[in-house]
Amino acid sequence: MLDLAGIVDNSTIDYPGKISAVIYLCGCDFRCPFCHNREVVLNDPMVCKKAEVDEIVEEINNNFLIEGVVITGGEPLMQADTVELIIKLKGVKKLKLDTNASFPNVLEKVIGMLDFVAIDVKAPYDKYGLAIGTSNFSEIVKNVQRSMVILKSSDVSKEARTTIVPGINDSEEDMVQMCDIVKSGGFEMYSLQQFRPANTLDPSYGDMKSPSVEIMRKLGQTAKKLLPTIKVRISTIEHGFEDVL
Repeated sequence: MLDLAGIVDNSTIDYPGKISAVIYLCGCDFRCPFCHNREVVLNDPMVCKKAEVDEIVEEINNNFLIEGVVITGGEPLMQADTVELIIKLKGVKKLKLDTNASFPNVLEKVIGMLDFVAIDVKAPYDKYGLAIGTSNFSEIVKNVQRSMVILKSSDVSKEARTTIVPGINDSEEDMVQMCDIVKSGGFEMYSLQQFRPANTLDPSYGDMKSPSVEIMRKLGQTAKKLLPTIKVRISTIEHGFEDVL
């Protein structure tokens, strides 16, 4: 049994290069103040409902228009039955997992069944507590580091993603340190997403301005210089996705 927020039947943006269904699983071990998925993260009973794994698999199997499936959240790996879901979806469609990398033991179990993994790099490690909303973050950082080792040794396609948030991870120094994390995981792509002040977990972040396009492009250029062999892109409200050359 899984806590399910819903399934998007047809998406062109969640799995690079593929039309996909997106499964939203509820609950998260992080409390990122800038998170815009508060109902999913907090397992709001108005949004999140119990669903059998086989029901979800059947709905995916009946969707003949898609090429891939994305399992996202919240944090999918914190639910025990997510492993069963991945096992039953393996080979049905191309399978992508979005995760915050804090459950390395579970990631190690499933990574061989996945075609694509996207990891959230929240901030430099010394700022992780600020980014994930907790003062006790040392164990989480160790888990994220273990996940990076697992990813580095895997040939699965990999994307790192960072939401750029003013005051948390928007400086040049922050980007230098985050690029070191990206290097440690052996990623092929690094995506920088512009923070958007909507439906944030911490209501005070709803009054914060998004980083400007100029800041996003500057940080993207810094990342590209440090990661010349990796595809770097930025995403802004104003211009959508832009590859950094």
